[in-house]
Amino acid sequence: MKKWLKKTQRTALGIGALALFINFSCHADTALDKLNKTGEISIGYSNEEPFAYADASGKVTGESPEIARIIFKKLGAKKVDSVLTEWGALIPGLHAGRFDVIAAGMYITPERCKQVLFTDPQYQLGDTLLVKPGNPKKLHSYADFAKNHDLRLAVTAGTVELKYARDSGIADDQIIQVPNTTAQLQAVKAGRADAAIGTALTMKDLAKKRRIVGRGDHGFCGRSFAHRLWRVGIPSAG
Repeated sequence: MKKWLKKTQRTALGIGALALFINFSCHADTALDKLNKTGEISIGYSNEEPFAYADASGKVTGESPEIARIIFKKLGAKKVDSVLTEWGALIPGLHAGRFDVIAAGMYITPERCKQVLFTDPQYQLGDTLLVKPGNPKKLHSYADFAKNHDLRLAVTAGTVELKYARDSGIADDQIIQVPNTTAQLQAVKAGRADAAIGTALTMKDLAKKRRIVGRGDHGFCGRSFAHRLWRVGIPSAG
């Protein structure tokens, strides 16, 4: 755990985008015992494309569910139940017993390490802004919001971006907390927020598939956070 914490702290000060695949509760042996005894496991996912979502048939799919099914079948699972929920409900849901494990790209933070056990890091993702086509307000960083109190930023509740925003000097009344990425998109579309913040993959996926806010370099600050995240924020793509 100490090794993970040290790595987390270095990463947070660097690119701030260390993501995890599976997060076990503090009673991970209980989940494994259940799997060994019953051959069943239930997994909680954040409803966020392309990581986890329900397709047209209602099946939960995406990067996390498909990988999780393969892993747990190799561990002997005969039945894998999928539970879609809001990001902020993942850890509370785990402790409440709504599911046995979490499979979601989750940044390791000291606060979260007090609540759950993490697997080894699986991949890294930077963050970026989703803005209106052409980026009319020229928004490229958290600092832009901190300098202009009239600006509003849509953030998914419970995410590490909320801490990043506050640490960058953005006031709470500038932050619009929403339950998921779809609500972030709607906030920008409706003009309630000037931008939304999230992983580069998620924001680009929203811009490309919805074709509402923008796509490609239009309405998407394409380059993700670099190693100077805490100092310079998000570079612009265009």
